[in-house]
Formats: sequence, structure tokens, C-alpha cells
Amino acid sequence: APAEWEDDPVRDQVEKFVAARTGSSPLRWRVENLIAARADAPGVPSCGTEPAVPVTYSVLEGGAPSAALVDVAAKAQLMVIGSRGLGGFAALLLGSTGRKLAMQAPCPVVIVPHADRMADRPEATGREQIVLGLAPDETADAAIEFAFAEAERRGAELQVVSTYLVPLTSLFVVGELADTSDTPVGQDLEEAQTARLAPFRTRHPSVRVEQIATAGDPAGRLVTASRTATLTVAGRHRRRLRPDALLMGSVTNAVLQHAQGPVAVVPGE
Repeated sequence: APAEWEDDPVRDQVEKFVAARTGSSPLRWRVENLIAARADAPGVPSCGTEPAVPVTYSVLEGGAPSAALVDVAAKAQLMVIGSRGLGGFAALLLGSTGRKLAMQAPCPVVIVPHADRMADRPEATGREQIVLGLAPDETADAAIEFAFAEAERRGAELQVVSTYLVPLTSLFVVGELADTSDTPVGQDLEEAQTARLAPFRTRHPSVRVEQIATAGDPAGRLVTASRTATLTVAGRHRRRLRPDALLMGSVTNAVLQHAQGPVAVVPGE
């Protein structure tokens, strides 16, 4: 977790002194206090009780952060990181560390935007919603299972979005966006989506599923959905030329760059 602090030489000296006396490092001391200050964190003890979730701390020194975190992810079931995307474009969510983790981590990676990026999100009402982007040619089960399991755990509704591309002129009728759900292509896509989701619905009967199969840009649909979704889930396909190649599906990459809420990237089998 990147600790953000204003430059304050006095505080820096105090932190170094306290960290040295406690056998810790200044960074670890900052992170421990940052978490302890969050009363809503599940791992924070209250009234002298033990924390509900065990929390351990590790300080990784030397080398690139992304490489160290990829190694840690090899032993993890899930990795969560924050990101502000400090590049030249304010609209981009993902920084270099988050990008490499999303492409190379062997476990699912959840990337949470900085609070400033989510300031314009509408206030949530009703049940939480998890959005899953499901490509028509999707064959991997990992992302689908992750989305269903997460929706079940949270008691959230799962919205599954599949899209197909058509000529731009076919999308408009007298200047308005046409409804393409009743077209043969749209019906075929919905039937394929239903068949693909059937075994997961059987395994997770309590999950309420909303299916969307329509024409449009898949990345644009998911980015729009991320404004209100608790979590947007996208798969990562194994299309790399070599193990360290930084390649990823274009839809997943676009969602990571522009999403306005947390995004989970799930590697394929």
C-alpha cells in the first residue's frame, strides 16, 4: 500500500525514532498507523478485542515494486492495490505497477482507484451490483466463477454484459440509438450467454443475475457500468508471446485505464 504523506521533516524524524525503538521501519510504522486509524477496517481490534481478520505486515525493500509484488502474488488468493495513474493523462487509472500486476500476477488482482477519481460516482441505492464483462468467445471459467462467488459473498446482484459490433449506421434510427436486442444476432448472443452461465447459476443459486446482450463497444459499456458497480470483473487471456510480455486483451486494458470504480482482473486457466 503506498503511504501518502506531506513533507514534514519533524514528523519524519519522529517516525524514524519510533520505528527504530520498536524494531520496525518508518514505512511499516506509517502503514500500521494508517490501518489502525480506520475504525471500519475489519482487521482493526476494538475495545481491546482481537482483530476479526488477522493482519500481518511485510516490508519489501530493493528492486522494482511490481516485480516484488508479482512474487508475493504467487502465494496469494487475491491481491488488492490502490492506483491513481500518475501518468500524463488524468483520465487514466492505471500506473505502471498496477499495469504489470494486472498482466502478470498469477492470482486475481483488484485495482481500487484513488478516492478523488470516484468522487463523482452517484450515491449507491439498493443492492450492490457486480458487473462481469463476458466476451462472446469467452471460454475460460475463472472470471465467471470469481464474479459469481463474489456476488454470492456480498449478497449482490450480478450483471453480465456481452456485446457485439455492428456498422455504426445500423445503431441509429432517426437519430436515436436503436434497440438491437431483438435482432437475430442479439438473440443468438443472448442464447449463447444463457448457456454459458447455466452451470454457474446451478452452483450459485442465490445469485440474482441480469443478462445484457446487445450491440455496442464492450469496453465503453463496462466503463459506463463501473460508475455504479461495486466491482467490475474482467478476464485476462493467456495471449502472451513470452512469460514476461506485457500484453493483455484490449477490452480489459481499456476498462483498467478508464474505470471509475474497483476492477478485478482474473487470469485465465
